[in-house]
Formats: sequence, C-alpha cells, structure tokens
Amino acid sequence: MDSGEADKAAVMAVIRAETEAWLRRDFEALASHWAQSPQTRRMEAFTSLGVRVDEGWDVIAARLRKIVERFPEQQAFEERVRWEKVNIVVDGNVAWMTFDQIGSDTGDDRKRQLRILHRIAGEWKIACMVMMESSVEEATSPLIEIDPDARILWMNRLARERIAGDAGLVNAGGRLRARRRERDAGLRDAVQMAFRELQSQRPLNVSPKQAWAVALRGCGGPAAALLGPA
Repeated sequence: MDSGEADKAAVMAVIRAETEAWLRRDFEALASHWAQSPQTRRMEAFTSLGVRVDEGWDVIAARLRKIVERFPEQQAFEERVRWEKVNIVVDGNVAWMTFDQIGSDTGDDRKRQLRILHRIAGEWKIACMVMMESSVEEATSPLIEIDPDARILWMNRLARERIAGDAGLVNAGGRLRARRRERDAGLRDAVQMAFRELQSQRPLNVSPKQAWAVALRGCGGPAAALLGPA
C-alpha cells in the first residue's frame, strides 16, 4: 500500500472509530478523534431543525455531551449504519471525506456528510464536520405541508397517492381535515400547537414537545396523524 492509500485508510479508520464511539455513546472515545481547537466547527442542516453551526471545540463538546446524556441508548455500527458514495482526498496534512450515511441512532435516514481532517502530531483529527439531511422530496413516507389554518401548501407523491383513500385525513377544498367531523377539532388544535412551537425562540431540537398524536378514527382503528414543526 503506497503512502496515499495508507493515508486514505487512516482517514476512514478515524471516521469509522468516531462514528462507532458516537453510537456507543462513549464521549471520551469520540472526543479523542476531534481537533480540540477554537477553530473546530460542527455544522448541521436538517429539514426539521434548520441550520446550526457550533464554533469551537468547547461548544461542540457541550452539545455532544448533552445528547449522549439525554439519549444514552447504545447501538452497534454493523447493525445500524452503512456508508455509500465514499470519497476521500488527502493533500499533505489536510484531508476530507464525503459520504452518505444510511441509518443512525435514530432511524434509517440518509445523511450526507463532509469531514475535514487535519494531521496533528502525526494523527488525523476531525477539524470540521458538515452533516445534511436528505431533501424532503426524498422522504419515504407521506408528507404534507400546511399553514396555520391547515391549508395544504405542498404534498409529496406518496401523500398525493394515499390521501384519497385515507381513513383518517382528507383534502377538503385545499385544507387538511379529519375525515370524521367529530375528530376535526383535535386536528386543528394540534396544528395550532405545532405552529406556536415554530414561533417560539426555543431551538426545536430541545423542545420538550415536537409531535402530537391525533386520534382520527373511532373505536374501529388506531389511525393517527403525527404533527410537529417540520
């Protein structure tokens, strides 16, 4: 193996080890793979949470510790995650790796990632991480965007295909309504709560309530709509 290939293998090993430490909720192991510098950056772009930029290792570490403590469930890399479209470039003491990560500690989602690494005292360290959620159009579940008055602004293909025969929801003159009239008030209340949450100054990722289950049928079935800030 030449030096270029060896460097690429070393870069991938660092990203793999850092990901495994995250899934194991081992903060100290995870931190050992980061450049603990004021210049370190961690950037996220999510459909549901918007864009967040953490500047400096102290800020990054505080956020990651909080997540590890709040969600301690451990996962195994082999059981939960796979990578696609892996691309690694090494140029002197700087390297970057782009890849799609399918699966995570929270589900079978797809996130596009960029990791920029700096070789410090002979060891590769993560200096910048960029993580982007796949676009909403690529979602594998029906999605409907509405305004505070439940007017339908957008639906993806799956939603358009299914809503006509859905037992709980209906497109009534361009508004999202419960098919059973007596259930409609609960749906409207959930919509209003979701939009109040969107108007809050509190970051959505720490909001104690991000979804509301709304009963849409009677005793004949458990159909429900999950509403939240998206």
